[in-house]
Amino acid sequence: MPAADVYAVLNGAAIETDLGSGWDAEDLKGDSTGPSEVDSDDQIQPELQPIALPSTLGERFIRQHCLWDLATKERQLREGHMNDALQGIRTGIGYKSLLYRTKIRKAPSYRSRLRSFDDIHVAEEGVRKHVRLYMQSRAAAERLFDTQDPDDLRERTSFQAKYKAIVKEDLRVETAVIESFTQGVRNISTAWFWHGPVRKMLWLRAYARKLRWDEELVIVLFEMDCTVWRFEKMAADWTKWGTAPRTPGHRSYAAKQTELWRELALHARVTLNSVLANVQPAGTAQ
Repeated sequence: MPAADVYAVLNGAAIETDLGSGWDAEDLKGDSTGPSEVDSDDQIQPELQPIALPSTLGERFIRQHCLWDLATKERQLREGHMNDALQGIRTGIGYKSLLYRTKIRKAPSYRSRLRSFDDIHVAEEGVRKHVRLYMQSRAAAERLFDTQDPDDLRERTSFQAKYKAIVKEDLRVETAVIESFTQGVRNISTAWFWHGPVRKMLWLRAYARKLRWDEELVIVLFEMDCTVWRFEKMAADWTKWGTAPRTPGHRSYAAKQTELWRELALHARVTLNSVLANVQPAGTAQ
C-alpha cells in the first residue's frame, strides 16, 4: 500500500486525537512558537502524522483493503492495553486510600497534613493518566468491529458490556476497611472494574482460611497422639519405678500413679478414636 494513500486517508479522516482529554487537569494548548503547518505541500512530517493503525484508517478503508485480520490483532492488543490501564487505576485508587488512612488521618500537625496532600495529587494524576489511556484504547477498539457482520456486532456488544466507560464517580476512594462480615454494607456498590478482583480476593482469602484449618486439623490430631503417647510413657515409667522401692508405701504410691496414667491414656485414646470416626479427612471436602 503506498504511503501517500495512507497519509491521504489519515489527513482526510475525522479522527478524534484528543480522546480522554476530559480527564486532563486542564486543557493543554500547543506551543505557538513551534511549527504549526507544513512548509511545502510535498513535504511530509512523520512526527505530525497519526500512526497508520486499522483504528485510525477507518472501517471503510479496512473493508476496501481487506485488513480485518490486522484489525482483529489490534483489537486484542487494545484489550491488553485496557487491562493494564484498569490494573493501574485499581492500584492508584488503592494507593490513594492508603495515603488517606496513613498520612492524612494520622498527620501530627496541620502542616504535615497539607504536605501529605501533595502525594494525594500525584496519585490522582497517575489515576487520570491510566483513565485517559483506557478511554483512548476503548474508543479505538470500538472502531475495529465490522458493523456489517452480525458476529462482529455481537462481539462489540459483549465488548462494551465488559469494558464500560469510566466516569468520575467510579474513581471514588473508600478509606474504610470492609470485610465480608461487616454489617450494613449490603447496599454499598463499587465501581464495575472492582467486581472481578474483589471476588477473586475474597475467594483467595476464603481458600487460605480453608488451608489453615486443614493444617490445624493435622496439627491437632498429631498433638492428641502426642498426648496419648505421653500418658502411656508416664504409666510405663511408674511401672518401672514401682519395682525399685523396697518400702510398701513407695510401691503402693507407684502402683497408684501407674493406674492413674493408664486410665488417662485409655480415656484419651477412646475420646480420640470417637472424634476421628466423625472427622472428614482433609482435602476431601466438597
